[in-house]
Amino acid sequence: MTSLIDKKSSPKPAVLDNPPLKLWLELKPKEELIDLLLEMNQRFPQAAEYLGGTKKSDKIDPDELISGLRAEADSVMVDPERDYRGRMTPPNYYDVMAEIEKLVPLGLDEKLMEVVVDLIEHVEEMSQEYHWVDEYGEIAGEFYSLAVKILKASSLDEADKIIWAIDLIRASSYDMSSQLDRYLKENRPPEVYSQVAERLEHSDKLNEDSSDHYGNSWVAWALEKSERKDLAISRYEKDLESTLSYQPLVDLLIAEGRLTEAENYIEQGVQKTRHAKPYLTSRLLEQRARIFEVRRQWPELFDHYLCRFLESPSLSTYNPVRETAVKMDIWPKVRPALFDFLETGLLPWLMKGWDIPQPDQLEQTELLESVRKANWLSRFPLVAYRLEVALLEKEMPDIIKWHEKLHENRSASLYGADSFDLQVAQAVRDYAPEKSLVIWKRMAESKILVGKKYSYSKAVACLRNLRELMSKLGRKAEFDKYLAELRVIHKRRRLFLVELLQL
Repeated sequence: MTSLIDKKSSPKPAVLDNPPLKLWLELKPKEELIDLLLEMNQRFPQAAEYLGGTKKSDKIDPDELISGLRAEADSVMVDPERDYRGRMTPPNYYDVMAEIEKLVPLGLDEKLMEVVVDLIEHVEEMSQEYHWVDEYGEIAGEFYSLAVKILKASSLDEADKIIWAIDLIRASSYDMSSQLDRYLKENRPPEVYSQVAERLEHSDKLNEDSSDHYGNSWVAWALEKSERKDLAISRYEKDLESTLSYQPLVDLLIAEGRLTEAENYIEQGVQKTRHAKPYLTSRLLEQRARIFEVRRQWPELFDHYLCRFLESPSLSTYNPVRETAVKMDIWPKVRPALFDFLETGLLPWLMKGWDIPQPDQLEQTELLESVRKANWLSRFPLVAYRLEVALLEKEMPDIIKWHEKLHENRSASLYGADSFDLQVAQAVRDYAPEKSLVIWKRMAESKILVGKKYSYSKAVACLRNLRELMSKLGRKAEFDKYLAELRVIHKRRRLFLVELLQL
């Protein structure tokens, strides 16, 4: 593809390749270079033409470049089309990205940013319409990276650059703007953020809506970054009704040691966000747990972790429950109750023999929403999670039991029943070697049938484990016979036979 700039410019003159001249130019400040070029243009028009490598009539017209870029952008701002296989595919945005990147050094900040913003809005609209968050999210991320490059190369002062970035984030439909988040987190002097706060305060756009769809209060954020904490807290409090910005307010209060105020706002925030923005409810409860940890309130922290596990069982939520219960010396009571919950769905405080106080209603906010759903009990037993916990706790009979159940109901694991085979084979090799042998054989044979070089390598790794275990059991001859049978059965798989030489 021919660049827009290439269409209008001629080759660089050889004089610019002169090392001493190039070094001298690179050491000059930007302002001095601009003054020098302007003076050269006035005093020596013919030299200016030579150094620029162009005739006056061939000079690059910024408006023409933007017009050409706009046309290219319009050509890709269309609905997805079907490829030759009949699959819907997004347009190719990467050529227009390359053109934008070439224009960044020319100082066309505002006009370039307008094109990028239009492209981002289009990409996010397509993401919503076609539910292609991954595909379009990656493309949006590339455009946000371009936006950051434009901002960094811009002649705007730092405060205006930050406001540009904030405007882009406020307009974002999805959390695709991580590049802008990183840009805003770069270290800057507090006085820059003071300017940001002042300009945002008097911004017409901000007066229409002082937040974005994530509930960020940007004036308060700028005040906090300018190290005027008390003013920031006051502004967060003022904006709560419109922004629901409880999370940054609570973070700031915790950092300032004002824990009681933080707790009060958490309770208020949970009530306000539980239906409108449940993800904010979850974050507020996590902040409450931080306060419990700071105060060493282990029973309250245990309640928090227990409710999170019951709401969303996994090893990442199981481990904090165990660690806190150990600190409280109640793990022997809690452990079997968690196992029963994974098998039946019955909440621990409804079980016989449970004498630990029930968590408060605030902690149960999200859990009760899940329990109320009609299909709550139909999810149980949670076979894959029960197997994960058995592996973690090294409960050999349970490992075998739940691994077999997983293979009986192969849809019980998101990643498939085979995803646990390796862990189980290694875990029970001493306790139940026959079980390990069956798994290693099944794994090896399934890898062979895939028919690819990488799968043959994995099959040989399984056979190596099989040989080691059978030799340990005094059954080396049986393994040799099995291996000979594999060679005969798969004699047409030459790559497999070659891979076997590495055994």
